[in-house]
Amino acid sequence: MRTVADAMTTPAPVVERSATVQDASAEMLDAGTQAAIVMDGGRVCGVATAADVTAALAEAPDAARTPIGAIVQRTAPTVHPEDLLAEVHLQMRADGRAVVPVVGAEDQPIGLLEDPEAGI
Repeated sequence: MRTVADAMTTPAPVVERSATVQDASAEMLDAGTQAAIVMDGGRVCGVATAADVTAALAEAPDAARTPIGAIVQRTAPTVHPEDLLAEVHLQMRADGRAVVPVVGAEDQPIGLLEDPEAGI
């Protein structure tokens, strides 16, 4: 059976909550992903997507001053590389989440799992 490791994007862009929206957006562009894992004190605290960035810019267009922590999806669950892909995709779709962070055994960020159909 396929696992999250078979489909995740690595490496994932990782930014601190204090990074600006502009910096986080640049990290996403450089990595070719639609999201970045957001950290707070060495722990994953959520995920910020390109859609989050677009919405934030519509409300507060100063991307160079707005911290990514202000728009992060803090309730994003984490998954592990050994989790069954089908089960994780079903949960993502049930929750309406297009992207979730993938973490290692010690909860360190190692990748992103994206499912564009889940966010519809």
